Amino acid sequence: MKKVYRILTSILAMNMILLLAGCTSESTNVGDWRWWNYLLAFFIIVLVVLTILLVDTLVRGKKANANQSAEKIVEVEKVIYKELPATFGENKLEDEINKVTEEVLNKSAYAMNASYTDCKIPASENLEYSLIDIDRYITNKINIIKTEASGKKPTSYKIRGKKSFALLIDLGEGKFKITLKCGPAYGARLKEYFKDVVTQSKFPYGFLWFTVSNEVDQPSLELIKQMVDISYELAKIGY
Repeated sequence: MKKVYRILTSILAMNMILLLAGCTSESTNVGDWRWWNYLLAFFIIVLVVLTILLVDTLVRGKKANANQSAEKIVEVEKVIYKELPATFGENKLEDEINKVTEEVLNKSAYAMNASYTDCKIPASENLEYSLIDIDRYITNKINIIKTEASGKKPTSYKIRGKKSFALLIDLGEGKFKITLKCGPAYGARLKEYFKDVVTQSKFPYGFLWFTVSNEVDQPSLELIKQMVDISYELAKIGY
């Protein structure tokens, strides 16, 4: 922009010189083209220069205000996150997901093992089931869209208009992996009690995704159904 100013200043100076030359001309003709043309050119260039300066000033002012506003927002966010870590950010999200998980567990219709009552872990009763039983339970829920895949790629289940909430992989010979969402607090309990069955998911990666597998030990169908219920409810509200 400085170069533009220099060029415009140079042109303006040249026109002023030419205008002065026209004014001091020995010509006595009132309609001398030098006088009127240079005078008109002078005023046009002055008008253009003033317009450019005005536009540039307005643009620079808006940018400066935008930068100041952005800086203020960043400073406010820093204060909020520093002073209230339990209210804003990921902690709040985890608390909400844990709350939904707890509500689903309190309404669960599945029998609880007496030794796991406090942890709300269902009894290991039904161990004789297949992938068809799991698939049927998921697809019987409302507004389910199933996207089938082959090989080691997972079959995806999602609520229409919402996010996926279950990923089921058929490993062959009756072995499977199913990845579901649940509160991190409950997921940690499941990992503790079922070390060879429930693990933190590597894909999708995240604190609310957990994988249930029967590669080492057989999980109960009640446990899978309960986790499906939790994951479904979380997806319904947008998680």
